[in-house]
Amino acid sequence: MSDVRHIDEWKREVFPALLSKKEELQLMGYSEVTIDEIWDCLEHYVWQKDHYKKLYEIVQDIMHLPSHTYMNYLTMNVLQNDTELADTVASLTDLMKKEPHDEE
Repeated sequence: MSDVRHIDEWKREVFPALLSKKEELQLMGYSEVTIDEIWDCLEHYVWQKDHYKKLYEIVQDIMHLPSHTYMNYLTMNVLQNDTELADTVASLTDLMKKEPHDEE
C-alpha cells in the first residue's frame, strides 16, 4: 500500500502495533505507559516535522520507538506542564554547574 495519509488517519489501523509497543514498555518496567502517551510521543517527538506518512512508516516508527525516546518525551512533557518542577530542576542544574567556593 503506497497510500500517504495524515498520521491521525492511521491511528485506528495501527492499534495492534501500539498495543504491542505498550506491552513491550510494560515488560521493561514502565507500568504506567498508555497507548495515548506513545502516540503523543510519536506525534510530537518523532513526527513533529512530517505528519504525512505511509502505513509501513507508521508501523516501523512505532515498533522501533526506543524506550529512552519515550522517557525523554515524558520528562520534557512534565517539565513543560509543571512550572514549579521545571523551576526546581533549573535551580538544581544551576547549583551543579557552580564550582564550590574555597573556604579558608
